[in-house]
Amino acid sequence: AWNARLDVFGLFQYLDHLKQPDQFIAEAAQRAHALAIILDDVNEPPAVQHFTGWPETAIETLAKRHGFQVHSDFDAIRASGNHLYLLVRDQNTKTA
Repeated sequence: AWNARLDVFGLFQYLDHLKQPDQFIAEAAQRAHALAIILDDVNEPPAVQHFTGWPETAIETLAKRHGFQVHSDFDAIRASGNHLYLLVRDQNTKTA
C-alpha cells in the first residue's frame, strides 16, 4: 500500500526552473496524493530564468508517467497570467 504523507503538494512557478523536473515530480509523487502546480501561461514568452515552458500536453504526459490525471479547468486564475494544474491519482493506475 502507498503511504502518502501529504494530501496536496503545491508548486508555485517552480517546475520551470528545474533541470530535471521529471525526477522532482517522481519524488513529489511518492509524498503526496495530489500535486497542485501553478505555472506561467505558456502562451507568453518564458522568463529568462526559466529552463522550460510547459504546455498542457507536456503536463499531461508528465502526470500520466507518474500515475496522475490532470485537471486544468481553473479559469479564475488565468487573469493573473498563471495556469493551475491539479494532478490527482489516476484510480486506474497502480503506483509503487
